[in-house]
Amino acid sequence: MILKLLKTDLNGRIGVYFSIISNFFLNKRRIFFRKILSLFIGIDASVTLPKFNKISFKKFFAKYKKKFEFKKHYNEKILIFNSCYVNYNDSKIGEALVKVLEKNNVYMEQFYEGCCKMPQLEQGKVHEVQLQSEKTALILKEKIDQGFKVVTPIASCALMIKSHWPLLSPDDKNVARLAKETMDIDEYIWDLNNRKGLVDGMKSLNKNITLHSSCHSRAQNIGPKSAQILKLIPDTKTINVEKCSGHGGTWGIKKKWNKTARKVGLSAAKQVFKEEGIIASTCPLAGLHLQDINEQKVK
Repeated sequence: MILKLLKTDLNGRIGVYFSIISNFFLNKRRIFFRKILSLFIGIDASVTLPKFNKISFKKFFAKYKKKFEFKKHYNEKILIFNSCYVNYNDSKIGEALVKVLEKNNVYMEQFYEGCCKMPQLEQGKVHEVQLQSEKTALILKEKIDQGFKVVTPIASCALMIKSHWPLLSPDDKNVARLAKETMDIDEYIWDLNNRKGLVDGMKSLNKNITLHSSCHSRAQNIGPKSAQILKLIPDTKTINVEKCSGHGGTWGIKKKWNKTARKVGLSAAKQVFKEEGIIASTCPLAGLHLQDINEQKVK
């Protein structure tokens, strides 16, 4: 049954098309339906699952670009490496990215031709990952030749492209080049700030921010870029928690392992929810998992 969880694009397309129905049945308050899901697929009934978008981020971007007409004369130009999570489950992440970068005079295009295959890597399906990496790198070669930086809004995708893909395809020059030209969104914004400065206008949030720096963010070895960006907000205290959430992708949501996943993340959850204010995570799935731990107060 784990194979059904790995079909992220098929699940995503179906979930978005029937988003109202999907979100109704996947809500953990629908105990009866979630128990059926647990029985047939093995997902723990108490886990908060991501909702599905009404439309994919890919479609949102096409409409947004037509409406606001990004200016191609901008010196900064990036290709948003859309992720399955942003495309199907939380387009607000991508929408926020677009609005922030547009305000900072960055020309954008988007790319999505399938999941980066991290779920498959977790299950040892190395050949599938390798095929996807080489196919994607070949497609993106032209954009990289044109001077585009590839930026991904999800830390897991950035880690895959920058680290795992080159390891699995060591002789593919396109994969190596793609890895070199790819940046995590926080890494890119911090780099943009250092090179050109961000536009003025940031205001205090009048609340403290507790940031959970996920394992996949830290594994990129780029430093605490998210925390550094948040510290640019005037009169706002940022607390950075660098501990594993215990989510573990498809592992953490399984009924067989969820209790262990919660115990692993308990220390992080205690720190994250210690103070009042805004809670953020560099990994949306880790954020949902920490919220579940806090609500159920696992001991």
